Amino acid sequence: MKYGTKISLLVMSLSYFLSACGREEVPTSKAVENAQVPPPATAETISYPKPETKKHEVSEPNTTATPQPVAEDLVPPAEPTFSVAEVALHNNKADCWIIIGDSVYDITNFFETHPGGEAPVRFCGRDATAVFSRIHDGSAGADFMAQQYRIGQLIR
Repeated sequence: MKYGTKISLLVMSLSYFLSACGREEVPTSKAVENAQVPPPATAETISYPKPETKKHEVSEPNTTATPQPVAEDLVPPAEPTFSVAEVALHNNKADCWIIIGDSVYDITNFFETHPGGEAPVRFCGRDATAVFSRIHDGSAGADFMAQQYRIGQLIR
C-alpha cells in the first residue's frame, strides 16, 4: 500500500468515528443509563456566600482584665553584678566563685566533673582569667562549660 492510500483510509476511518459521536443511538451500559446526572450549573443556580456585614461595636473597657505590659516591663531584668570584694568572700571549695574576664562564675559544683580535677580550687575568690586563657586557649568546649556556671558580671 502506498503512503497516500494509508492516509486516505485513516482519514475515512476517523471521520466515520467522529460522525457517530453526535448520534443519539450510542450504545450505553445499564450503569450509564441509570446514572443521575445533575443539570449543568448556571449563574442562577450557583449560590455564593454573602459577605457578612458587621456593625462597629464599641465595648466598655474591661477593668478586670490583666494589665498590658508597658515598655519598662519588656526590658529584660538587669544582670546581677558583683564586686571583686564580693567574689573574694567565696574563697573555698564549699563556696567557690572565680573571675574570668568580666564575668563571675560559681564553680562550687564543678570540681567533680572538671577534667583537671580540683585544680581551680586555688583560684576560689580570685581572678582566674590569665590561667584560664593560657590553659584553655579559646577552647569552645571550655567556654561553653563556663557559661553554664556564669552567675553575673564583674564591677571593676
